[in-house]
Order: sequence, then C-alpha cells, then structure tokens
Amino acid sequence: MSPPAAAPGDEREIVLVRHATTADTRGGLFSGHGPTPLDERGLAQADALGVRLARRSFALALVSPVARAWETAARAGLLDHEHEAADALVEWGYGALEGRRNTDVRDEDPAWSLWVDGAPGGEAPAEVAERVRPVLDRLARTAGDVVVVSHGHVLRVLIAGWLGLAVAEAGGFVVDPASISVLGHRHGRPVVVALNGRAHLSADLR
Repeated sequence: MSPPAAAPGDEREIVLVRHATTADTRGGLFSGHGPTPLDERGLAQADALGVRLARRSFALALVSPVARAWETAARAGLLDHEHEAADALVEWGYGALEGRRNTDVRDEDPAWSLWVDGAPGGEAPAEVAERVRPVLDRLARTAGDVVVVSHGHVLRVLIAGWLGLAVAEAGGFVVDPASISVLGHRHGRPVVVALNGRAHLSADLR
C-alpha cells in the first residue's frame, strides 16, 4: 500500500486505540462483528483510557460500530468529540474461524497466517487492506488530530498502510487491548510515533 501524503511540517497525530477486553478477547477467540460487551476488566481499562486521553483535543473520532469498540470509545469519553461510526473499521471478517481459539487454529496448521492466507470463508488480506484505504485517505485530509477506535487486526493493517508496507507485514506490530498507538509525520515521512502504549494501565489491567 502507498502511504498517505503529508505536507511539509505536518505535526498532526493519529491516535489509535484498540478496544478494551471482552470475554472473547481474554479467551483468545477470533471475535468478529458480534455484539461482545466489555468485561469487568475491559470497563476498567476503558476508564483508564479516558483518564489518559482526557486532556487531548481531537478534531474527529472515527469509531468501529462493533459494540466492544463503540463501548470503549463511549466510556473513555471519546464520543464527546465530533465522531463518526466507520464501517471500514470493523474487525476482520473471520468466516469459519469465528469463535475459535487462535492457538487451536495454529496447532492444526502451523504454516497458516492470517496476514498471508486470510480467513477461510471470510476476508482475504487484500480485501481488508482495500477497505481501510479510504480511512487512510480520510486521515491524510483531516485537519487536526484524529482518534481511531478499532480492533487489533484492523489497526495493524492501518499501521502497515500508513507506512506504505504490504499487508503481510502487519503481523509484525503488537496492538494489545486498550493500548494506544500514535501515527504521525516527521520531515514529511509517515512514521509510528508510539506503538502499543500501555503505561495508562495498572499492572492488574494489562
């Protein structure tokens, strides 16, 4: 993917927030578009996100409409900014993998990679990259800082796209639940300013 263009001296930041934990997240399950609510730990994580980001001003919040992402954004106070539900930010369509444990799938086929092979009966990597492309273009056009609340796999595709990397490279990034990553530009070049920040989470919430 080609990275979004930037004007010289562009110091805007794109803050990426992964949704807080659910029972499926903690169980290591492939959890797609279903209405999985935050669990008790997730609610506390979302509160901590709110404290961490309370002093930030965002021109726009783009939020996946999937329940766990929307609930995270709401509880963290991010919907107090101008906001939109962005269908392009929903989690990867996992097809036949939905509800299965990640470790079980890999035990059955150690050579399988979501980033290369995609999900059987679900989305291919190129399809996910294509649907997040308009989000990248939107981020490049929006004046001011933007916060994006979405899901682990999709956020990694977004990071790869920001850097102009192939979607197969997205698996090299770690984006944990309730983490904060930051994208930006330095000297006109797209960069990752921060990745998988969790300092706002106490030890028992990580």
